[in-house]
Amino acid sequence: MCGSDKYFTTRPVSTNMSNHEDGCGYVFDPEEWEATHETAAQLPEKELDEGVWQCPHAAVEDRECCLFHLPPGEKDSDRVTAAFLDRVQDAGKRPKQFVGARFGSLSLEHVILESTDNHPIDLRHARIDGDLDWRYAIVRQPISFDGAIFRGATRFEEITFEGDAFFSGM
Repeated sequence: MCGSDKYFTTRPVSTNMSNHEDGCGYVFDPEEWEATHETAAQLPEKELDEGVWQCPHAAVEDRECCLFHLPPGEKDSDRVTAAFLDRVQDAGKRPKQFVGARFGSLSLEHVILESTDNHPIDLRHARIDGDLDWRYAIVRQPISFDGAIFRGATRFEEITFEGDAFFSGM
């Protein structure tokens, strides 16, 4: 099961929401978030399908969810970081969506985050259980950490945000 703790939810996905046959089964339910956290979810109705947001990424082989929604203890942080960087570089809105993603550590020290378009890197409601080290990084994309949960050390020293950066509802 992916993301099945008090912060995240999965539920059966209707066929019209499925992006591809082997898609991640993770869905973010704003109503459940708001009931559990007593704070507003950061996803407007226009971004939902049948009241939920569904992950656009492919599921890991023999798993029901993608690399970004597997529990941190079941994946390698370096592999997740490499996959994250690959998706950020992909053109389009959906590849850059990591709503409700679960990270162990996410180290992007001295990295340049950019793409061929200006769609935002969407980390709304993500949870980072380990350290988030983005020292000396340059973020050329708009980015949203709205509603994100940081449990480890968070390092943004000398980071440059060249686009909008959102950190509300945390």
